[in-house]
Amino acid sequence: MTTLNKIVYDIAHSQGKEDDESYLERLKFRVHQYRATIIRRDLDRNRFTPTQYIQTIGCLDMAFIDASSCAGVEVGCKVFRSVKRVPYPIRFKDKVPFYYVGTIDGKKGYSPITVSELHYFGSNKYTASVPRYYYDDGYIYLLNSLSIKIQVKGVFEYPSDLSAFNTDDSICYSDDDKYPISIDLARNITEAILNFDITKENPNRDNTEVTIDG
Repeated sequence: MTTLNKIVYDIAHSQGKEDDESYLERLKFRVHQYRATIIRRDLDRNRFTPTQYIQTIGCLDMAFIDASSCAGVEVGCKVFRSVKRVPYPIRFKDKVPFYYVGTIDGKKGYSPITVSELHYFGSNKYTASVPRYYYDDGYIYLLNSLSIKIQVKGVFEYPSDLSAFNTDDSICYSDDDKYPISIDLARNITEAILNFDITKENPNRDNTEVTIDG
């Protein structure tokens, strides 16, 4: 099983730094960055999303709040908003932030709408009552829905951010869980770090290209 800890340990071990905690943390950040960049480029071209990339927040709590985004200022319009900020998804050309936002049983999904479209949302009699969601400042907002808990599926920029969410008393993610990545992509990221990042940090290092078996 490919985990984030295994990826960064293998890289650090090749450099004799497997016990350097600060180095391991920097590597985790770089792995996340490479993953986001490669996935965005790949999916913008192919629009096919391997299931390995998708993570799920199984039970996201929603709260009934004033629609104003200004602290301490009420506008008299109440909406449902996620209690916690939801980690940022990878940005794609179609600008749809998540693969699924809907009921926790996965049977009823809500259509996305952008903040700029809110002004026109209620003017169409055919769609004005349709359940929708929008994503703004890290929060998910619901329109025409009274769901107090929702499920969210997406390809997130930093998979480890999901460690802040719990499902059935267990966390959604840890760095020892399966990392949301395919084996070939994990290999590409490892080779990129070894052949570019580490070479850049150590210019006197042998220029021999490193490849990963498996």
